Amino acid sequence: MRRCLETREIVAPGIPFEIESALREVDFGTWEGQTLEWLQDHDPSGLAQRRQDPVHFRPPQGESFADVGQRLQPVVERLSQPTRWLVVGHRGTLSVLERLLRGLPLESQAVRSLEPAEFRIVI
Repeated sequence: MRRCLETREIVAPGIPFEIESALREVDFGTWEGQTLEWLQDHDPSGLAQRRQDPVHFRPPQGESFADVGQRLQPVVERLSQPTRWLVVGHRGTLSVLERLLRGLPLESQAVRSLEPAEFRIVI
């Protein structure tokens, strides 16, 4: 959350804001912070399952992108109101949020992955 607050201060200083806990990073559980090489060595079957079904696969003690979609539902309802919003968040969470706001399935390849510090307008 610290990085999001720092980013908000750079792009929108002085504008009132709220911290929305549902926009927290995707929880990768025991996979958190591990490299692809580590996963290939220590959990090749889990990695294969994630590649097979990235939306529903849940890393050990973590959450799936489908879980993230569930926790974002109240946010989607708020953001669907006719007003303008600036949302600062993490790539995985924002990727799920964009799909939900556009009415796309979480499996949709129509949403390109965000690059670090990238802005996107969702109408």
